[in-house]
Amino acid sequence: IMIRSGSEILARKYRIRMRGIDAPELKMTYGKESKDALVKLIGEKSTRIYVYEQDQFGRYVGDIYCDSVFIQ
Repeated sequence: IMIRSGSEILARKYRIRMRGIDAPELKMTYGKESKDALVKLIGEKSTRIYVYEQDQFGRYVGDIYCDSVFIQ
């Protein structure tokens, strides 16, 4: 979330898990490739995230849209 007020920017980081996706963890086979593909797809772009719940690890679980395209 970024809130801009004049010359001030407030940014917060959240851990998001895509709903319905079972992607490999970074240390697993193809984990880095999976992350790189996602960053290439949505990195530095405006996204909209619809959050449904939190998982047992405190991550927000939701659907991600980038430029009105459903990412999952």
